[in-house]
Amino acid sequence: MTSTGVYIKNLGDMFNVSFTKHLKYNLNEADSFKDLFTMREQIYQGFLRADRALIDKKDTLFKKKDATKWGGFKDNQQMIRMKDELLKEKDTAYEFMLPKETVEVEAKKHELMFYTNQCWDEIRRVSNDNGNLLFEHYKDMAQLHCS
Repeated sequence: MTSTGVYIKNLGDMFNVSFTKHLKYNLNEADSFKDLFTMREQIYQGFLRADRALIDKKDTLFKKKDATKWGGFKDNQQMIRMKDELLKEKDTAYEFMLPKETVEVEAKKHELMFYTNQCWDEIRRVSNDNGNLLFEHYKDMAQLHCS
């Protein structure tokens, strides 16, 4: 083998040993993110079920055309005044239907957004930290090798 070949082989062995020691912790580090992402997925599935159930319930109420069961009016006068208008427009009617359930679904949506943002922040933080550590490690190794 030529001296260049030996040099490249030794360099490859050094990279293999050096980076393997450095990167072996990255797999363990991903476990906490997997747990966080699994929790986010469970919350997402719960939100989808609750949202779908609420929409189905509102559809049923709209088809029955009984505004007294909607529960979103301040008093009967407001309901009587707006009833005809709301029975024509489905989207506007949905705003007056089931206010408690709507607030609960919105709370689930905000919880989902929180976990989504936490996952994103964790990915950015870990990627940035690992990139910086790997860069410093590579730079130190290169300086040692060139000296």
